[in-house]
Amino acid sequence: GWYFVPLANLYKPYQAMRQVYLASRDPAGWEDVPAPVVATWWGLVIASGVFGRLSRAMGDTDTINWLDLVTTTLASGAAFAFILMVKHTTAAQCAATASPRGQGPAA
Repeated sequence: GWYFVPLANLYKPYQAMRQVYLASRDPAGWEDVPAPVVATWWGLVIASGVFGRLSRAMGDTDTINWLDLVTTTLASGAAFAFILMVKHTTAAQCAATASPRGQGPAA
């Protein structure tokens, strides 16, 4: 729901994704660990939003086309980083729930 709260939407989604990502990888000591893939994802999301806003504010067609290209490139990078986050989080959670013999969730 933080995506809809002004100003909080600039940090809280990043904070939530960082907590999920890190807690999935190391439930005991996740709080002080850097998460560069999460920071990269969120930085690209914010940057693509800024360039998208700029392209809508411009009147020159060449500038709009250039800014749209930058926006699309940044958004594509953000999507790639998000896929990596989901892949790493899923692998970590699957590994954490597997029994030592590899036969499903631990009891």
